[in-house]
Amino acid sequence: MTQDCIFCKIAKGEIPSYKIYESGNFLVVLDINPASKGHLLIISKNHDKIGDDLGKVISNVLSLKEKLNFKMYSLIKRPEIEHFVLQFIPIYEGNEAVCQVNNKPGKKEELEELVKKLKIEEKKVIEETSTKTIELPKPKEVKWNKIWIIKP
Repeated sequence: MTQDCIFCKIAKGEIPSYKIYESGNFLVVLDINPASKGHLLIISKNHDKIGDDLGKVISNVLSLKEKLNFKMYSLIKRPEIEHFVLQFIPIYEGNEAVCQVNNKPGKKEELEELVKKLKIEEKKVIEETSTKTIELPKPKEVKWNKIWIIKP
C-alpha cells in the first residue's frame, strides 16, 4: 500500500464505499461519480498485484445484467491510475456514446438504493454425493492370476 493511494484506503475500509461484492483479492464498489447507472470499480486489494480470481469477479459483475438491464458494457483500465482498478460501465439502449468526461457525483440516496439492489451474494453450491453401490463379480482365474472385472 502506498500511503496516498485512495484505492488502497478503500480496499482496507479506511474510506467508506458502496460495496457490491468482495472476493479474496478484489473489492467491487459503486463509483461515486458514475458515467452511467451501475458504474462499478473492481479494485485489487493489493496495490500492485492482480489476484487469480479476477475472472470469477468479472463473471459475478456480469450477472448484474438482469438487475440493471444494460445493452452492453465497457471494462476500462486507465493507465494513469497506478493501483489495479477496472472500471465496469454499463451502457444502456439509446446511450451508446457514454464516456467519462465530466462525470457528476452520484446522489447519496440513489447510490444507497442501488447498492441494496446490486449486492452480489456468493451462491453456495451443495454437491450431492452418490450412494450408488457397485457389485463386483467374483474373480476369474486366468493363468494363475486373478482379474477383477468392474462394471459400472
